[in-house]
Order: sequence, then C-alpha cells, then structure tokens
Amino acid sequence: MTPCDPAAEWIQIAYDAIESGYEELQIKSPIPVTDALRALIINHLNSDDPISYGKNQDTALPEATGRDQQILSRLVIAIQPATGDPWLLGLHQYDHPRDWTNSDKHLLKSLAARITDRLNTVLLLEQLEQSEERYRELFESAPESISLIDADSGQFIEFNPATTALLGYDEPALMQKTVVDISDPFQAAGDAETIYRRLIDDALSGATQKFEWRYLHANGSPVYAEVQLKLTSRDKSLIRATVTDVTERRNLEEQLRQAHKMEAVGQLAGGIAHDFNNLLQGILGFADLLLERGGLDETQQRQINHVHEAATRAATLTKQLLAFGRRQVLDKRNVDLNELISSQREVTERIIGRHIEYEFIPGHDLGSVLSDPVQLEQILLNLYLNARDAMVDGGVLTVETENVLITEEYCRTHGWATPGRFVLTSVSDSGKGMDAKTLEQIFEPFFTTKDSGGSGLGLSMAYGIVQQHGGMIQAYSEPGIGTTFKVYLPQSERPAVTVGPKLFGPIKRGNETILVAEDDETIVELIEAVLDAAGYKTLIARNGEEAVQIYRKHGDQIALALLDVIMPRMGGKQCMEELRQLNPQVRCLFASGYSNNGVHTDFVLKEGLQLLQKPFTPSELLREIRSILDS
Repeated sequence: MTPCDPAAEWIQIAYDAIESGYEELQIKSPIPVTDALRALIINHLNSDDPISYGKNQDTALPEATGRDQQILSRLVIAIQPATGDPWLLGLHQYDHPRDWTNSDKHLLKSLAARITDRLNTVLLLEQLEQSEERYRELFESAPESISLIDADSGQFIEFNPATTALLGYDEPALMQKTVVDISDPFQAAGDAETIYRRLIDDALSGATQKFEWRYLHANGSPVYAEVQLKLTSRDKSLIRATVTDVTERRNLEEQLRQAHKMEAVGQLAGGIAHDFNNLLQGILGFADLLLERGGLDETQQRQINHVHEAATRAATLTKQLLAFGRRQVLDKRNVDLNELISSQREVTERIIGRHIEYEFIPGHDLGSVLSDPVQLEQILLNLYLNARDAMVDGGVLTVETENVLITEEYCRTHGWATPGRFVLTSVSDSGKGMDAKTLEQIFEPFFTTKDSGGSGLGLSMAYGIVQQHGGMIQAYSEPGIGTTFKVYLPQSERPAVTVGPKLFGPIKRGNETILVAEDDETIVELIEAVLDAAGYKTLIARNGEEAVQIYRKHGDQIALALLDVIMPRMGGKQCMEELRQLNPQVRCLFASGYSNNGVHTDFVLKEGLQLLQKPFTPSELLREIRSILDS
C-alpha cells in the first residue's frame, strides 16, 4: 500500500515486511511526485475499479516503474476510507509480464473493499479514543465543578477534581454523598430538599436549569455557587451539573454593601453630631459659668451639676458618633503600641476587675504606627470593656502585638484585607463568644448584645477610628469559646515618640481684642461672657463675610480671630484665606462640631492651625487663646 496524495511533493513508502530475496527491490528514498505520477494518482482516485499496467493491459507500464523498480506488470486500485488519507493497493509482478484477468480484478476489488471497511473501523475507533481523551482532559482540567448525578437518588456518579476541591471531600467520601447531603438545608428560596427535587424534575423534562445554590464545605463553611443542570444525552437517568464557585464574589459584594451602609450611617451620624454639639456647647458652657461664679445654694448647685453631667454624657455620645463617622481631626504621631499598652496596664486591670486575669504579650522589635494616641487608647478601652462584659464569671483577657505582612495573595482570599506591612494588636477573651449572625452586626452603631442595654457605639467607634487611620479591624468568635478582635494599623517608617501626660497651669487673663465669627446666638453669648470675664474685648460677626468687613475696619486692634468652621455665606476656612490677604500674619483659632462638609481629616493639621472641638469648656477656650497669643 502506497500513500497517494496528489498535492504532495514526495511520497514515502513504508514497509511492514519484506520477503527474503526481494530486499533489493525496497524503495528507501522518497519518490518525487512528478506531473505524470500526479495524473496517475488522480486517475485512480476517480475510478472505483482496479487498473492494470503492462503489455496488452488497461494502460502501459510507466517507463520509470519498469526501469527503476524492475516491475513487469501490475494491478492497482485506490482505497479511500471515510476518514483519513487515501492509499493505493497494488499487486506487482517481477519475474514475467502477467496478463491480469477480470477475475484478478474482481478479487483485488473485493480485497480493497474489505481493507477499506476494516480501515474505516480502525480509524473511527482511533478518532473516538482521541475524542474521549480530549474530553477527558477537558473534564479533568476544567476549573468548574462538573459532575454526573443520579436523578433518582441525587448521588454522585462521576465528578472531576474541581468538585472535590470545591466541596472539600475526597473522592470516596463524596461518592457516598447526595447533593442534598452537602447543601445548606436553608436555601434562599426555602427548604433545600424540596427545591432540589423540583429542579431535577424540570431538568428531566429537558429544560436546562440555571440557579444559585449554597453548598456546605466539608469544614462547615458556606460555598456559594452558580449551578447549571442538564439531562445527559446518553443516559436519561443522569443529570450533568456544572458548578461555578462565586463565594469570593458574594463575599466581596456583601462587604461592599456593608461598607456603603456603614458610610451612609457615618454621614448621618456626623451630621447629627455636628448639630447636637452646637446645642451642647451652650448647655455645658453656661453650666460651667454658673458653677464657676458660685453663689448657688446646695440644691441649685446639685441641680446644675446634674445638668452638667447629663450634657457631658451626651457629648461623649456625639464623640462616639463622630469617631464612627470618621469626622474627627486626628493628632497623629509615631506611637509604640507596646509602650502605650504597657502604660495602661494599671488602668486596664482596674477596668476589667479582679475576676479577670490580664495578660499582655508584646511583639519583638515592634514597628511604630502613625496614629492619634488618644484615639488608640479609646479603641483599646472599648475592646477591653467588650471583653469584660463577655466574661461575667471571670476568665482571661489576652492582648498581643506583632508585625505582620499582608500579601496580594492573602488579599485575593480575604476581601477585607489591604496589602502592606501592619502592626497587629489582638485582644482575646475567654468569654461566652458570639454566633455568626451577631458577628455580622457588631460594628453597626446602636447594635448591642448587653442585657443592661449599652449604647451600642463602643465597637462602631473603634471601627470608625481604625478606618480613619487607614487600618482594618476584624472579629473572630465561637459561642462558648471566646472572641478575638484583630486591629491592623499601617506600620510607620519613623521611630515612636513618647507621649506624656498634659500638665496645665493656672489660666492667664488678657486684654487683647478677639474677633469672634459664630452664627449661633447662644454660643456667641457664651463666648462673650467667658472672654469678658477674662479681661478680653470682643468684636462679633455672624458669618465669614461680616468678619472680613470688621477686620478691614479694626484689623490693627484684633489680636486673634476665633472662627466657626461652618457659617452661612462664608465658612471659617474661606474667611481665614480672606483675612490672610489683609494680613498674612493674622492668628486664627477654629471651632467646630465636625460636619462632613466642614473640617476634612487633614485640614487643620496641614495648615498648622488649632481647633477647638465643640462642646468645649470655658477653661479650654481661654487656654487655647492664650497659647496662640503667647506663641
């Protein structure tokens, strides 16, 4: 048999066996396909019958065949299988010129037909094997889970490696499971078994089913998936399930929804806190003035103290709201968390009580963090209080610090994470713990699990402060075992600065003129009374434009401008810029209740300015003014 491709340039004859004595007749070199040979091949491909070559035959023997191959006569027929290349089957006579009869031709044609049938079978089987090998390779290497499921029992019949990776079971264990066994019994649309049975029945009717499903991993964690069910063509009792894991996408979507919700609540909290602080400024300020002036009888003194205490508690709540809403201005410096936590040990042990054992494990060579130390203390205090309330019958509170590196690879499987170097502070308790549903809500403002009814702002405040520092906070908990809060703060390249306590001396009086720009009449009256009692003279403006006009007339007398950040017509920042055009050396002190549209995170610190947080006390106001005037 010889290959016979008329488009080829060369033909190579392969020999399976050569009878002894005929070795010299073997053609080892490729045969060039000349025009004559090409015409011969085409002639055979167009004929269903054998063609004889030689003297007195269908056609003369080609000259080259007789000379080079020593063939005296031959009988040739084309074999054309259903698939693959065609061949020429030939009988060659070497010792004498043979007359090929019709019987010879019929015999060769029958032989060619049998060879063609057998060749078709072999080639089809080979193609089938190759096809199955290709599909098996696709099946085994597919990133999606592909499985065959018995429609009646729901058991797995066959599945690819992606299925075991998705569900966490090895092959023998998964073969013993049904789809319902490894599904969350409570699906979004109802009971898993009922819903799955309905989906299988619809698939058996021939309709492709596409839906979302919640599986349970072998470790108990949920696996969110998009599933397609289709009836197989070869066996009407088998369903093919193609499953795509969308757990990471669902987690990211949930985190995004949570972030949007927290941001919306934060904006609302910031707005409420700003307005509420203006109200508290008047209440606390005038209460302070009444208490300082004296002359009250015992009942009046007690009643004013009650007013002051209630307003102070309200001010604490607004600070928590501002912290959650990330509306505070932070006084950042490089802080050593080991030093900060160690310095708080005595206070911490007093807060948590003697029934709780306290343990601090400081990290070795801990990096510093660029943070506001007061706000860091507030985060830790809230976490300590949370731990204390979880261990009513006693337990262990463990605080641990360490340097951590969060990689891009880690972030791909933990949607909340940001890559970089962080200082991690872990606060763990051995208390009652929390279930998954509670964990989802712990950072939401006003959510509390305390029977006594806490404010629900402690953890939300910690969340807001951490976010404002560019960090992350995560909680891990198991009922009956305990809870761990992990606070990640970006590591700073600079060494830590020791933070010492503030010591205040007596308040100095003054006689300078202060320009006060404030739109709230109550606060204006309060500031006037405080400054007047301390010997200062005041010029009052109800907005920024009016303040600029007053400065144009009396700028040479004004020693300092006290500006509210948010005022009608012109706010404090723009007012300061206008005043600087009149006098580049003008001294300014800002006051604000921190609205989102007022003080931005770095505004005051970048400008090197001072800001009074409302509500402030008379003594705080006087100290800030004196500090700026004397600097």
